[in-house]
Amino acid sequence: MDAIQKGHNDLGQFVAIKIDKNVYSICAIMKTCYTLTDDYYMHVTNPTPEQYVVYLYAMSPVPADDEIHILAVQRFLQELYDNQLRKILIAETQQIHEVIVKKAFEPAINLVVEDIKTDPLNIMISAV
Repeated sequence: MDAIQKGHNDLGQFVAIKIDKNVYSICAIMKTCYTLTDDYYMHVTNPTPEQYVVYLYAMSPVPADDEIHILAVQRFLQELYDNQLRKILIAETQQIHEVIVKKAFEPAINLVVEDIKTDPLNIMISAV
């Protein structure tokens, strides 16, 4: 696969994953990187207008024949897909989420409105 490369530099052994900007958002990429920070150092670059490249560096030395990089790439790609899908679902359900939250807190808003009416020092004015 051309989108994944192994290598070594001054920082150590790495796996580079090329990611298409038209498919995945930087938000999904950064959230994905965060989920792997216990095991890997991350470096995200923007080499072209069409893609990002994420470099994963193992925190501990990895033997050359070890499959840890394969597992890291698989985990990264699965998390990336999940995070991008979450972003899409949140965008699609934002309006219904707002209605549910508004409905859930409606009784509390009514209490605050009533408290404002009986607030001679106007302390609660900024609460609404």
